[in-house]
Amino acid sequence: MCPGTAFTELQASRGRSPDQPLFDLIFGEDIPLATKTMGCLQELDCDENIFVIIAHDSTVRDGVDHFPKSLNAWKEKGWGSGLKWSFLRDLEQYWKEKGLA
Repeated sequence: MCPGTAFTELQASRGRSPDQPLFDLIFGEDIPLATKTMGCLQELDCDENIFVIIAHDSTVRDGVDHFPKSLNAWKEKGWGSGLKWSFLRDLEQYWKEKGLA
């Protein structure tokens, strides 16, 4: 099975279309503004020269250097290819069921 097909099936099982977010924002001062910001970040995330890191993302936290070290060499260190979309590992059981993990 193609990963894209598996994702489409997952979203359909949740009553969502493939272009809708996997996770909903449920905590914050201004949820509508945070949701709009998330949409803008998704556009940036499509660029291979931009590495988007969301605060408190536990799937990235242990894979990058921390302050006071710099994150500027992220591409050379392979963080973009190794950690981008690593939040999808939260769905490991689903991927296994679909034969993709």
